[in-house]
Amino acid sequence: MPNVSDLYDLWLKAIHLPMDKPVSVTIEKVEVKTVHPRPTEERRVIVLSFVGKNRRLILNPTNANKMTDLGGEDWAAWKGLVVQLKRAAYTKDKETIHILPASTNGNGK
Repeated sequence: MPNVSDLYDLWLKAIHLPMDKPVSVTIEKVEVKTVHPRPTEERRVIVLSFVGKNRRLILNPTNANKMTDLGGEDWAAWKGLVVQLKRAAYTKDKETIHILPASTNGNGK
């Protein structure tokens, strides 16, 4: 069956995550990409791919800093790291994704 994600590079957004609990994921690939948030703007960002998942996560500065806390400054060493992704409120009308350490008590899996 044809799949939209086979044709387009779909990014992970907060709406793709469940409201009530974090989701555990294993980082499969870490790469630096150039994105164009506006037609005249160009920015380099770190992008995470996850084992068994189609959507990839562009790290904002907050999540990049969190990943540094969890996996160190060498982003290439993040491959294989297990983290949790949690849907969270950013403002009253917007949501974001928080990166958390992997659960050690079985919650969020």
